[in-house]
Amino acid sequence: MASLDQIRIDLEGIAHVLADNRVKVPTFQRSYAWEQTHVKDLLRDVADALKAGTSEYFLGSLVVSTEHAGTLEVIDGQQRLATVTVFLAAIRDYLLANHQEERAASLEADYLLKRDLRTQEPLPRLTLNDIDHDFFQKAILARPGTADRQATPVRTSHQLLLEARVAAQAHIEAVVTTSKAPVDALVDYIEYLNGRAKVILVQVPDHAKATLNKSTVASATAL
Repeated sequence: MASLDQIRIDLEGIAHVLADNRVKVPTFQRSYAWEQTHVKDLLRDVADALKAGTSEYFLGSLVVSTEHAGTLEVIDGQQRLATVTVFLAAIRDYLLANHQEERAASLEADYLLKRDLRTQEPLPRLTLNDIDHDFFQKAILARPGTADRQATPVRTSHQLLLEARVAAQAHIEAVVTTSKAPVDALVDYIEYLNGRAKVILVQVPDHAKATLNKSTVASATAL
């Protein structure tokens, strides 16, 4: 079992986790399961915290394994992380549609896709499990207007990802139609998710240990 001295705990902006790492959902983890009500609740909570000027808004814990160098494997918290990625991708799509190509490219590079230095292949910042990965990459991470965006959902989790995208787009539409500076308002969201909408990032050396020793992780986050 993992002892407390093997567990690293940091307070991180949830989008900053994506910016600093490549994150992978292991094969054994469940598929995307959030319904629109969960997505809307998260976006509304972030919007309320942003509007209130809350210096830090806590989004719970994110438990990851550091077993593989250069990649964090998600043990707990993938639904929130995937939903934030869907929202950031929807902001990217809005920026592209409104002639903000440079901002869209910056957002994409920071939070969605990192290009391999040698091959220039786009590598997703977040990789979902084997069931969802290909669909997520096409329907969410790919840019609008590409052939990939026509991906057909074949599983419930795929349909839920599409519904999450619709909810994110609706939220963005509500933001931009009520703002005198729509792009600045969306940048406010990005910056808030990066620096102030925070998770307790719990890093353990082995995902099996994390699964077997959740009480230890809970004790560590309570310190």
